[in-house]
Amino acid sequence: MKTAQIDVVALAQGSYRAVFSDFKRYLDIAWPWLGLSVLAVYGVERLVPAPAELEGDQIEGGLSLVQFILSLINLVAMCCFLAKWTRWLIHGEVPEGVAVLRFGRRESRVVLVTFGAGLLVGIPMGIALLFPTMLALSGSQVPAVPLLIVAGTVPLGVFFWLKLSLSPVLAALDLPGNAVKASWYLTKNAVFRLFSLVITVVLPAFFVQLLLTQGLALILGAEESAVAGSAQQGVLIFIAVLFGFLMMSLVISAQILAVRELSARSINSESLG
Repeated sequence: MKTAQIDVVALAQGSYRAVFSDFKRYLDIAWPWLGLSVLAVYGVERLVPAPAELEGDQIEGGLSLVQFILSLINLVAMCCFLAKWTRWLIHGEVPEGVAVLRFGRRESRVVLVTFGAGLLVGIPMGIALLFPTMLALSGSQVPAVPLLIVAGTVPLGVFFWLKLSLSPVLAALDLPGNAVKASWYLTKNAVFRLFSLVITVVLPAFFVQLLLTQGLALILGAEESAVAGSAQQGVLIFIAVLFGFLMMSLVISAQILAVRELSARSINSESLG
């Protein structure tokens, strides 16, 4: 089989065109899920305790129940947007009226596939990182072997994430078979280019966000913006959360276009073979 080739620059440009060339169309499809995601992530961020609220050497112990529920809401919102945005970019389907709010079998399947792919990557990484993390939090010196495990686990986790990253898009297309398995085979010899694609798409938006938030911080007051719980900090967090959804939209668009191109090349290779 020939090496899968995707034009990283062309797909990155295509993702920006997909979102910004008809921004009204993007908002028409994204608005309910954009609202849910932004509110959920904003809530998670605002519920993080300030350092002054932590007593002594107390360390924040992960997400609270409310933060966990809000994180699940964000996951569902992103999956619903992905399902509808995929149908638009691939098939030209535009949800009309209340259809944009519909949560049906397709959306449920995308949520399950996204969650399942996340578990396949997250559980092994979590187990590998647990022991060194516990040693570090306890103040003990971390031996060389766990550090080597971490050093090897992180790039391996990124590799597996990229291999499975197209599965939600494939699930949204109602294709027969296992979307996770299909993503694994579709991304054969394309992992490095997919990684380059994500970086190429995210960096411009990240720098725009950085410049905007830094400029707003200067306008609102640097000291006030650094105060936990202040209105100034709330504005900056809200802007960052908005840009987070926008960057995810660009990444999702790039993945959708990558699926379309890789699928076309796969069909051409099979027909030629």
